[in-house]
Amino acid sequence: MIAVKGEGAVQADGGDWEPATAGQVAHWRAGEEHTTRAVTDLMAVAVEVAGPQ
Repeated sequence: MIAVKGEGAVQADGGDWEPATAGQVAHWRAGEEHTTRAVTDLMAVAVEVAGPQ
């Protein structure tokens, strides 16, 4: 996920919430449980890529 505008937070595998602000990237491994929340209006781009076939 690429945070484009605003502020948010991300969490992976039930861990601590980490801030995500404009210009930051969050990366999760395939199958990793994760969630995102907005702190202010958040615009983000999600990119999903298939692994080796």
